[in-house]
Amino acid sequence: MKRKEEEAFFKGNGKHKPLGIIHQAQVGVTSENKGVISFDDVIDLYYSLKIPYRNNAVWLMSEEACSELKKFKTHSGFYLWDKVTGKPNLFLGKPVYTTTQLGVIESGSKPILFGDFSYFWIAERGKRNIKRLSEKYADEGMIGYLTFQRVDGKLIRPEAVKTLGIK
Repeated sequence: MKRKEEEAFFKGNGKHKPLGIIHQAQVGVTSENKGVISFDDVIDLYYSLKIPYRNNAVWLMSEEACSELKKFKTHSGFYLWDKVTGKPNLFLGKPVYTTTQLGVIESGSKPILFGDFSYFWIAERGKRNIKRLSEKYADEGMIGYLTFQRVDGKLIRPEAVKTLGIK
């Protein structure tokens, strides 16, 4: 159930599910090269976010994007991720989280989000309903339950979260 909710909050289209944060966040930067992320793109994404939002910002990226960023090296062969931050769970001084809900690095995808996610509000709409299904499982001597819940998500300030778009 949590995977379906996570998918809806990231990719939802607003029809019988929330409008996903990917559709609500502003594009901060579009990659210069088709199907590729450069280190410059990521730095530009960092600075595309206004300072008040940058203070509490975190990186949220696909596993593939995280893997690509960790491979960036200096001309001397040192990895930039460790050189820039010194800690594996920080990138440019901000925490990094990964999810399977963001796209792979291909044209038209948005594999990296950066921003202050406290402006993405998730709300329950109405009561949670539980229905008892005693007849359905009576032959096995069991009782089943079916739960319904309506939730929604909204990025209250679209400028608080920026995406990296892939050309």
